[in-house]
Amino acid sequence: MGKVMLREFILVLVTGLFGWLAIPALLHQSPAFPLLFVGLFLGLTFAPMHAIALMVGRRFPPVVRTWVGIFAWLFAFLGQIKGVLAVLAEGMLVSTGTVTGQLIPPLLGLLLPLLAALRAPKGERGQAAAWSLFLFSLPMWVVRDVLVRMVSPDVVLMWMAMLGGTFYMFLHGLLRVYAPSAVEDDKRSEPLVRRPVPDAIVGLVEGTLHRRARPYATTPAGLDDAAISVLCKADEVEQVVGQLTAALGERPFQATPGQMVKGQVEVVIRAKG
Repeated sequence: MGKVMLREFILVLVTGLFGWLAIPALLHQSPAFPLLFVGLFLGLTFAPMHAIALMVGRRFPPVVRTWVGIFAWLFAFLGQIKGVLAVLAEGMLVSTGTVTGQLIPPLLGLLLPLLAALRAPKGERGQAAAWSLFLFSLPMWVVRDVLVRMVSPDVVLMWMAMLGGTFYMFLHGLLRVYAPSAVEDDKRSEPLVRRPVPDAIVGLVEGTLHRRARPYATTPAGLDDAAISVLCKADEVEQVVGQLTAALGERPFQATPGQMVKGQVEVVIRAKG
């Protein structure tokens, strides 16, 4: 968890620096130190947006998540793309900063799914791309239609909201692709909290026996939190151990009879060896 918090802190800090240094440069203005604090505040706003998108995305079926990501990208960026193209079609001059501010966000939003697909194993590339598009586009849709409108009288703040949000979400997307965390349910990452008996095994035990597992076992010396246990009647112990042994299969965990506790017997599940 400490690594996750540190990563978020760095993202917010970098977003603040981006607002302080990059935004004035794009607008051909000198850096203004107060913009650092505005950027930090915006970074603290973007962080929960990304977290909420992640929580919402987990509840969506893959097909729904894919289509929401596509439509969110269109709603967030199609208007500004059409605006730039319309101006160019009329032969009007557009500054480099304006083109950058209008076209870079949607292009980065499309680059992330491509990188995610290239990084993912075969068979998972479509879902990896859909997740990246969703986690970038949904928060940016909110930034575009809510945050930018809130600060719309001020051009600098509008640019900081839109480009700062793009910068934050893109960096978060890169981290998800190249340095994923357990918060994002990535199988390649280390778990946030190391448990001697993983949640998957706890769920398997509880699903097999249809009873709650206790997060410890009893020993003559006291409690052992390196194992879990279930209570059963003395005449059920052999049956419960057999059920769990069959359910655990080749997994590196074993079920054994344990101590007598309050008239019942513990069946203890712990790692082998």
